[in-house]
Amino acid sequence: MRRAYRSISPEFLPLYYVLAAIGLGAGIVIPLLPVIFSSAGITPTQIGILAVVMSAGAACTAVPAGRWIDRSDTRTVLIAGLVAISVVMNLFPFAHTMLSFGIVRFLEGCCWAVVFVAVEARLARGSTPETRIRNLSYYAVFNGLGFGLGPLLAIVLMPLGIWAPFAGCSLFTLLAALYSTRLSRDAIKPAETVGDRRLLGALYRWILAAFIYGLLETGMTSMLPLVFKVSGYGQAALGITLSSFVLGGVITPLVLSPLVNRLGKAAFVVWAAALASAAALLVPLLPGGVALLMALALLLGASAGVLYVLSLALIGDLVPASKIGIANGFFSSAYSLALVVGPLLSSVLFQYVGARFFLLHVGILGLAYWLLLVLSRSWRLAAPSSAQVPSLPDADIGEPRSLPPT
Repeated sequence: MRRAYRSISPEFLPLYYVLAAIGLGAGIVIPLLPVIFSSAGITPTQIGILAVVMSAGAACTAVPAGRWIDRSDTRTVLIAGLVAISVVMNLFPFAHTMLSFGIVRFLEGCCWAVVFVAVEARLARGSTPETRIRNLSYYAVFNGLGFGLGPLLAIVLMPLGIWAPFAGCSLFTLLAALYSTRLSRDAIKPAETVGDRRLLGALYRWILAAFIYGLLETGMTSMLPLVFKVSGYGQAALGITLSSFVLGGVITPLVLSPLVNRLGKAAFVVWAAALASAAALLVPLLPGGVALLMALALLLGASAGVLYVLSLALIGDLVPASKIGIANGFFSSAYSLALVVGPLLSSVLFQYVGARFFLLHVGILGLAYWLLLVLSRSWRLAAPSSAQVPSLPDADIGEPRSLPPT
């Protein structure tokens, strides 16, 4: 345990503490939202729409947040996003209609996008190609630890009134904002201008990975409970299956990081796309037992986690530090867009094709994505190491980065 702790970069410890506090605050309110909405007369369909509205807010805000980071610094944007979330959370107790809840959820999505684009940009700017996967993996670990403890605190706060969980979330995000002032500024002076079109042309393969991951994540979290219900499986089996999916996604990139650094990130992305697609297409073909579904969920989580973390790490390797913000904004926007369309696709397949076909779109799109990577020979991409001479340097960051030809 001590060795694992020492593997955490000391300069990122304050950021990880901030992520744990954010996760704790979010974990207090997110599991309670369906209950609170239902008590206000919001139907299950409307609750789903509210989730889509939040994701739409994030999709709309991620790219502007990335531009703001490139023109300013990650610390300023992170603190602003956390303070904004603290304010928005206090608006929930005053919402009582579908419209008012929709406005608050949209604002919430905008604020979360600002925060997480800033966090990912901070990690990308401060990491070397060799440490980037590890640092991004700890990001998920610390945020997940806080989120896991949040529901326990919610049990204590709920008897105090509907306002209490939101006030608790607001408090923790505000404390995270105050602690973020310990972070140093990381403003970057651009060494060379890279247009957004050229950036998208160079990175579209890795940005698409975020979209595939988002479709898979929303399919598992939104439709798997219904699949288990119609299949007659118990709540314990559902909990174990979802935990397998989440743990596979969090732990696998961290465990594989030394091997990935030796063999290349791009090659592992190609393999992860193939495994995610194959696993999604296998779901309808499984026999009736739940054990195989649990094992497949672990494989889906592991391949999805590798797909997301390694693609994000590749973007950090390839993009000039002065454009990290906008690049991560494109990546986050693609992920949020998948959360908008994913529930609709999964529910249509569930209702009109069959309960076990809820991930069919992930399998098909994942296969198409894998073919794109293979045909473009993406596995041959060698990410720059910190010892290489840069072709498009940022002198202020001290780390080489280059863009592949468009």
